[in-house]
Amino acid sequence: MEEKLEFPSRAGRPKGQMNKTTGQVKRVIANIIEDNLPRIQEDLDKLEAKDRLNVLLRLLEFVVPKRTPDVEGTTVEVTALQINLNGKDIRPL
Repeated sequence: MEEKLEFPSRAGRPKGQMNKTTGQVKRVIANIIEDNLPRIQEDLDKLEAKDRLNVLLRLLEFVVPKRTPDVEGTTVEVTALQINLNGKDIRPL
């Protein structure tokens, strides 16, 4: 007869729940940004329109969820982003 090995339960944290250190670091970074919002806005206002839009587009990556990969065999249409500001075309990097 074959002997079954039993392993202790590995409860750990539930799937998707961040560890304590990650949560603490995120809170510290959020507090730093929150405390410096007026200064960040002033710095953004000093940039040229093209540079300001590039910064904002890069920051969007942290707000908008990333797309999951499309299923193999599907086609994806990619279009360029075009921004017109005061009659001038601006292309992000």
